[in-house]
Amino acid sequence: MEFYKEALEAWYKIDNEVKDLAVKQFREDKLNFAINDVGVSKNHLKMVTVYRGNLIGTSMLGQELALKRWLGTHHNVIWDEESAKNLVNEIEWHDEIINDKLDFLANLNIRMDSTVNYYDVILPAAF
Repeated sequence: MEFYKEALEAWYKIDNEVKDLAVKQFREDKLNFAINDVGVSKNHLKMVTVYRGNLIGTSMLGQELALKRWLGTHHNVIWDEESAKNLVNEIEWHDEIINDKLDFLANLNIRMDSTVNYYDVILPAAF
């Protein structure tokens, strides 16, 4: 949204012009996706909505990291050193990790599974 507002302020008025500007900036490495630098606080998730899933309970690999980084709650992370540090090439690596919690976690579900223990809002889902 900020990119679009800046493009409009720079006299780009047609959506195709804004699209061409975005493509140009991606090619020149001036613009990138948030997933490529998740260590920056402004790129962290702020809200997650799960529809009929047990995300934290059974569907997530690395549940301890989700509890630590997403929820800021108790966790069982047992290592001191990150083993993937030298294996990651596609995202920016940060030694100091900012533990920003999610602002809002919502669940639409037909059953009470283990994930609902961590949610802010639980709503009934239709079959």
